[in-house]
Amino acid sequence: MLWTAKGKLFRCAQELRLERAHLPVVPLTWTLMHVMDERSPLHGYDAAQVVAALAQVFVTLEARDPMLATSVHEIRNYPPEDIRFGMRDVDAITTEEDGMTVADLTKIGEMEPDVGEHPVQGWNEREDAPE
Repeated sequence: MLWTAKGKLFRCAQELRLERAHLPVVPLTWTLMHVMDERSPLHGYDAAQVVAALAQVFVTLEARDPMLATSVHEIRNYPPEDIRFGMRDVDAITTEEDGMTVADLTKIGEMEPDVGEHPVQGWNEREDAPE
């Protein structure tokens, strides 16, 4: 949210660049990730500034459902108090010793402190990675 020179509220929308914005096939789970670097409109913000600015995140999703032979659309709104700084989603997918992939649905929505190396860090540095 911005203020005009005359002190009036001016709302604007800015697209957040995602680490991976397109998937050819939806995996078991998918976490949308935005890096708050110098190219991000949220660069330099902390939790208090996001709340003070009344910043909100709107997520729109469009997918093709082959069973229904149609497009599916979803939109979600996350108010400032739902934006978590320094946190990340717990990985709900694990691989058992026998190689079986397991999705623990009880972990969906759980968060943990974002410390250390990110599991997909550097993936977007590949030449074939999407922008």
